[in-house]
Amino acid sequence: MLPSYDTDEASQRVIQRITPYEVFAYSTLLHEALHVQGLINERLTECAANDAVRWAARFYGLHQTQANWLSRIAFDQSTRNTADHVPQPLRSV
Repeated sequence: MLPSYDTDEASQRVIQRITPYEVFAYSTLLHEALHVQGLINERLTECAANDAVRWAARFYGLHQTQANWLSRIAFDQSTRNTADHVPQPLRSV
């Protein structure tokens, strides 16, 4: 897990409980919000959403290194969760 930085104890507890699925879900929410704002290109929208995870984490008070870590998780999850590789709990039947 990520080492401790100069953030308060509450943000340390939050960062330790975040799962890759939660990061992926938040990234998906940001992705769809960017479509509503007018972005049409899927690759650009996906990239912007994954990067927006970092800025949202910074907005909520996480340290820059922690926010970057969450953004890397989002990028990693988006490459793993393509249409052919969506995890079973997220796949519609």
